Amino acid sequence: MQDKIAALICQLAEQGKDISVGLVRSKLTERAPLPFITRTINQYKANPQQFLESHAHLKNKPAETNTPTNTDNATNHVEQLQKRVDILEQEVAELTSRLASLERN
Repeated sequence: MQDKIAALICQLAEQGKDISVGLVRSKLTERAPLPFITRTINQYKANPQQFLESHAHLKNKPAETNTPTNTDNATNHVEQLQKRVDILEQEVAELTSRLASLERN
């Protein structure tokens, strides 16, 4: 997990972004414990150049982010969201029906 966080920090630093907990959390694809994030950010901020050099091997390993990088990922993301919406709509319909039957009694 820390390698993913470090790779993401390296990627964001190369883009000239100001590294913060909020930015890192928003870009990660999976939840990471806050202490992991803050510890890794603190290591970066203590000595950015040394951090980037010591994590250079992660540069070739693409960091996973919440931002889809190509059309396939975007399409897959949209499909997943549509499935979630469909399930939620179905649950709302069921709950509405149950509520209506309870109000009749």
